[in-house]
Amino acid sequence: MFIYKKYGKMCKVNNIFVEVAMFQENEFTFLKESLEKCGLHITVVSPHDTIFDAVDERDISFFEKIFSPNTTLESLLGGIKPNTLYKFKDSFSLLYNAFLIPQSTGRKVVVIGPFLQERLGETQILELCQKNRIEPRYQKTINDFCAILPVLSPYSPIYVFLDSFCERMWGGRYTVADIVS
Repeated sequence: MFIYKKYGKMCKVNNIFVEVAMFQENEFTFLKESLEKCGLHITVVSPHDTIFDAVDERDISFFEKIFSPNTTLESLLGGIKPNTLYKFKDSFSLLYNAFLIPQSTGRKVVVIGPFLQERLGETQILELCQKNRIEPRYQKTINDFCAILPVLSPYSPIYVFLDSFCERMWGGRYTVADIVS
């Protein structure tokens, strides 16, 4: 769910398109391919999935330091409402965007990320480890993980692209909700 798949494509994404209204299939494919070209990753999950349902086994050790094994996307976002683009920042300053897919069977959520707003230095990562009560021996793993994440400034054109996508998907009427953990 909130995981950067380093060694392959997000396998859950392709399964969702059969559940979305036919006119949206091309739009979601375009979104996925465009964001992947920018280094961003997309996964599709149920709001009730735990974070570890979608985490690659080789990355669990990183995410188990941040989240409880029972944490769901819905609990992180305080419920998931239609026509809302969620911007989420976790305790490691990793950023995500999420939204409920309109007209999907079984309520599916698109999660974009993780990404960073700025590159984190070793001192910042050490401070984040201390803040999150993570042992210093994991600092290199976290540093390596953060080093491969894309960096998007708050003024990135990708946000204009995402805004246009949401306007088209929801007929111009949607809300942006900033969630800070």
